[in-house]
Amino acid sequence: MSLSTRPSYPDGKIMLEKSIEGLDLNYFDKVIITIVKEHAEKFFADKILEDIFHFQTSEKFHLCILDDFTSCQAETIHKTLKLCDVTGDFAVKDSDNYIKISIPCLEKRNFVTGINIETFPHEIRRLGSKSFITVNEQNVILDIIEKKIKSGNISVGLYGFDDAELFHGAYLHLNSTSVPHHEIYLSHIISYLIGIGQAIYQYLEAEDYEDWGTIQDWDIVLKKKSSIIILADELLFHCDKENFITPINENLNAIKKLYDEGAQIIVMTSLPNEFKSLINPLC
Repeated sequence: MSLSTRPSYPDGKIMLEKSIEGLDLNYFDKVIITIVKEHAEKFFADKILEDIFHFQTSEKFHLCILDDFTSCQAETIHKTLKLCDVTGDFAVKDSDNYIKISIPCLEKRNFVTGINIETFPHEIRRLGSKSFITVNEQNVILDIIEKKIKSGNISVGLYGFDDAELFHGAYLHLNSTSVPHHEIYLSHIISYLIGIGQAIYQYLEAEDYEDWGTIQDWDIVLKKKSSIIILADELLFHCDKENFITPINENLNAIKKLYDEGAQIIVMTSLPNEFKSLINPLC
C-alpha cells in the first residue's frame, strides 16, 4: 500500500488530532490514546504524540501502549480498559474519521453515533465496509449489523458504553471457543448485549462526518480542501468591448461548490468592489 503524500490536514494537524476535533472533550473525564510498542520503537509514535497531547503534564490526555497487536477491535478496547483501570462508563472513537456531534446528557451512556446515508449531503464511499443500524421511532437501536446493508443508517465510529464490566463480559463470551468469531467488532458486542436484554442503546445522529478509512479516502478529502488561487477577471467575469462586465455563472457555481466542500479559495481581482458580492462567500 502506498503512503499518502499528505501526512497532515491543511491546518497542519495530524489525523488523530482531527479525529477528536468535532467532539466536546468536556464530556469526557479523560482521553486515552492507544498505540502498540512496535510503532513507538520504529516510528517514535509515543514521542510524536507527546509533543501534541503532552501526556506527561496533561490531566485530560493519557497514552496506553500495548505490548503487541491485537486480533480485533474489541480486544484492543478490552486490553486498554484493563491496563488503564477504566471502570464505569466509557466511549470509544475510531481514529480514522472526523465526527461533529454534541452528545446529550443521557441517564445511561449507551449510544452509537451514525448518519442517514439517504439524507447526508456528501458521498459515502465503501458502504459495504460499514456497520448498519436499525432503529425504532424513539431512536432506540434494535440491532447493529457489520458489513451488511440492512438500513439507511450507518455507524460512524463513536460508541458509548455504560458499564465496562458488562463490556468485558460480552467480549470474553464472544471470544470463547464455544462461540467462535473470526474478528470481533464493537458492533458484535453491542448486538449481543441488545440481544440478551442487558443494555438499551440510543442512536445519535452526527452533524458532520468525514471518512478517512483508507489512504485513498484521506487523499480525496485533502484534495477537496486544497488552497485554490482564482484570477476572477478572467475566470469568473466577462468584459465585453464596451467594458460591460457580466458574471460567468457556470464557473462561479463550480468554484462555490469547491468552497462548500472545504477548499480555501483565494480570489484575486482588479474589478470594482461592487462586484465583490457576486463572489461571496469566496472572499
